Amino acid sequence: MPIKFRRIEDRKASVMQLRQRKEEARRRARLLPKLVTLLLLAALAFGGYFLLRPPRIVAPAFVRVESMEVVSPLAGTVEWMLPLEQEQIERGQPVARIVPQQEAGTGARARLADLRVRLADVVADLKQEHQARRALETSLAARNEDLRAELARTEALVAEAEVALNHARQAHRSQQAELEIARQLHRTDALTADALRRAEERARLGAADLEKAQMRMESLAAELYAARVALRSFEAEREAELRKADARLEALDGQRQELSAAVAAQEDAISGKGEPIEVRAPATGLVLALRAAEASQVSAGDPLLTYYKPEQKMARAAVPVQYRGKLKPGRPARLYLSGADDPIPGEIARIYERVELLPGELRGQRPSRPRTIPVDIRLTGQSASGLLPGDIGEVVIGK
Repeated sequence: MPIKFRRIEDRKASVMQLRQRKEEARRRARLLPKLVTLLLLAALAFGGYFLLRPPRIVAPAFVRVESMEVVSPLAGTVEWMLPLEQEQIERGQPVARIVPQQEAGTGARARLADLRVRLADVVADLKQEHQARRALETSLAARNEDLRAELARTEALVAEAEVALNHARQAHRSQQAELEIARQLHRTDALTADALRRAEERARLGAADLEKAQMRMESLAAELYAARVALRSFEAEREAELRKADARLEALDGQRQELSAAVAAQEDAISGKGEPIEVRAPATGLVLALRAAEASQVSAGDPLLTYYKPEQKMARAAVPVQYRGKLKPGRPARLYLSGADDPIPGEIARIYERVELLPGELRGQRPSRPRTIPVDIRLTGQSASGLLPGDIGEVVIGK
């Protein structure tokens, strides 16, 4: 090859290498701001998570129950009482038998009239509570349908966005390949500068479309996550509301049974029949204490025994007062007991509107008694069945 042509070819190669280096430098210059932005966003998200997430709260706690009483419906003598060794009672089970004391006069009739009025009030309240329970169930069902419809709509949009994103990715890859070919052809003068600019414009528009599709996919994915969280949260709230309504119905029905038995017993006492009556348990539960003995005298309303429902066990936590703004019902919690292998899961059920000193039984080795807020933790795990009232441990609120 003549020296003149060799120099021309060397110059062309040098120009192409220079162009490649400039193109590579421009590509790096375009990528650097994006990389810096992504790193900053990641740092902000990471830092914001630790700054904004609710603090992990540790507080001493003890297991407690809401005790209930079975009372005597009338004055008389206890003929039979539940055996001391029996720990569990079932709803409707006889727990005592009372021989009524014969009564006469205006006082006995006034008590009978009062019992009948109270029975009528409870029956009316029970009817209203049944209506409220049905209305609540209807309202919750409608809300559940709305949330599920919103979830289905969001899932459909996410599916459409995923298809659009895949198409945008394929188009972007194709346009990038066409651009690379156009650049190679342009370097060999086989393609005009105008054609190269058109290929670059198509690639730029394809990259913009891909970015839009990615942003839409990310936005819809966040909406889908929020819709699923909202549905799960609602389902938990729905179950809690229905349990509360059922508990109110059960309590009112127990009162109705007690008052019905008391009315019948008072009528027998006035008529002089004096037939012994059986006092039955209004609900299933575990016996805490017997309050009367056989052959003892009782008056109307005197407690015969106290009991509690095992499923209503709570952990009463003494949370330091500085965390009052971080507490809210439904926040997850765990109860740790000394000697237990696994924690017992639960959630905040009630936050009391008062401040008190740390109870003495929870003080332990602490040198002082700090100011605390009582918080009830509803225990939801299966292992809660083995707890006993008065067990002491530690509650951890938060992740």
